[in-house]
Amino acid sequence: MKKYIFIGLVFLVKASSVFGQEDQFNVIRINGKVTDISGTPLVGANVLILDTEYGASSSLAGEYLISMPGQVLNQNSVIILASYMGYKSKRDTITISSESEIRKDLILSPD
Repeated sequence: MKKYIFIGLVFLVKASSVFGQEDQFNVIRINGKVTDISGTPLVGANVLILDTEYGASSSLAGEYLISMPGQVLNQNSVIILASYMGYKSKRDTITISSESEIRKDLILSPD
């Protein structure tokens, strides 16, 4: 019986340490909509966080979502780059705060 109690305690300690790691790895989500100057969604636009491997393509509604671990960032801001064929690429700086959800809509102009 003592053996089963010991194994149960070891399991609980291990499980709590695994689930507790979520706090250490703060996830930052940057989302928004990519449109042209008339407000039409741009389907398949590329949205990248420069100097990282993180990015996304916009959906049929022009929406994008980039999720990345907070420890990837060395600074309080990132540069986001949106591009779409036939349109000028747009760079914008996003300030990273304590918020884990950041919304950034991007409007691209024709080339």
